[in-house]
Order: sequence, then structure tokens, then C-alpha cells
Amino acid sequence: SLNNVAYFKAVGNIELSAALEQSDEAVRSALEVIKQNKLADEADLSALERFFQPFLDVDNRIRDNEAKRDLYPRLDTRGFVHFQMGNYQRALADLETAANGYSKLLDERDKDVKLERAYPDPRRSEIKTARERKGAAIIFYHRALAHEKLGHTAAAAADSKRVRELIGRDGDETLF
Repeated sequence: SLNNVAYFKAVGNIELSAALEQSDEAVRSALEVIKQNKLADEADLSALERFFQPFLDVDNRIRDNEAKRDLYPRLDTRGFVHFQMGNYQRALADLETAANGYSKLLDERDKDVKLERAYPDPRRSEIKTARERKGAAIIFYHRALAHEKLGHTAAAAADSKRVRELIGRDGDETLF
């Protein structure tokens, strides 16, 4: 919820200092989950725990992807807050990490979609994919804005092109 509040403030261009604090806390929280997952992976599991792990629905890859899927939008929010504050270099640092990481998750998602289409009702998969593509488009749109402000016209154009590929139209403030 901290991330959502920070994002709404950034979109409205209000209370940006508070939004930055909230987005920092949201990023720290997501990083803590990733850190805890890593510690759990490194823990010495007993043979019995390892045997039952697949049956208890503990898939480390899925769990780690979900943690990253939480982190990247939070980095996007913090980057967008920095953008609204005029801190374009700091914005770009967060947005680069968010865009590159989310791209990798989308590539993995595309592989999963091929399997999910074999399910009796593929609509749930299609809705999830469309939602994730829109989320990625927002991140790329924000990064294009930061590149534009920094005079990186080629990079801004590449990100704008990626937005069109993801959602079939140009990015604008109606994305969010």
C-alpha cells in the first residue's frame, strides 16, 4: 500500500518528499523479502524437508519471480517520484533496473503462457499476460520520459517503441 500511495502522489505531483520516503520504504520491504528468500535457499534443509518441498508447493523459481515481480514496480514508483522531483539521473537508475528486470520476467512469462494455453480455459492466462504487459509498458514509458529529459533521444525512442510493442499504442499519461 505504501507503493500505491507513493505512486498516486507522484502521478498527482503532490507531496513528493513524502512519496519518496514511502517509495523508499516499499523498495526496502521488497528487497528484504528477496534477502529472506535467499537465506531460506541457503539454509541447510534436512533430507525430509527437501523430499516434501515439491509437495508443499514451494517452488523457489516461482517464489523468487514473485518477489522480483513486487520489486520492479516499486523501483518504477521510486524512479517516477525522482522524475517528478527533477532528479532525472536518480530516476533513470531505478527505471533501468526495473525495466531490465521486468523484461526478463516477461520473457519467462511468455514461455509459461505457451504451457497455459493448453489449459481448458486460457482466458485467465491471457488476462494475466495483458496486465503484466501493461505494467511493463508503464515502466518503459517512465524510462522513456527520463531518457528524454536527459537528452538520450535514441534510448527514449527505443523505449517508446517497446511500449507500442507491448500494448499496441503509444505511451501517455493515460497508462496510469
